[in-house]
Amino acid sequence: MDKKNDRELLELLLEKVISMETKVDSMESKVDSVETKVESIDTDVKELKTGQHRIENKLDDIEVHNANRHIIISADIKDLKSTQSKMEIVTADNWSDIAKLKAARKHRIK
Repeated sequence: MDKKNDRELLELLLEKVISMETKVDSMESKVDSVETKVESIDTDVKELKTGQHRIENKLDDIEVHNANRHIIISADIKDLKSTQSKMEIVTADNWSDIAKLKAARKHRIK
């Protein structure tokens, strides 16, 4: 009987070991799957960082371009203001000349 109990005990232990091996195999498969997903995420993160650097570089280029455009537009506005002032002076002189001509005309007609 002792041998029978030993044999039954060994069979139970063998079943447990087989069950544990199956579970370990399943866990290894899941760990492999997780590792693959982590590697994929790492790749995605690297691609995102590369894209982010490209965007930062483009923004730097745009900022420089806008700064140059701002300088040009500011200069153009300054020129326009100067031209407007000159036109106002010329217009005032013309109004003065027109007023003088009208006055001279009134005196000549009478």
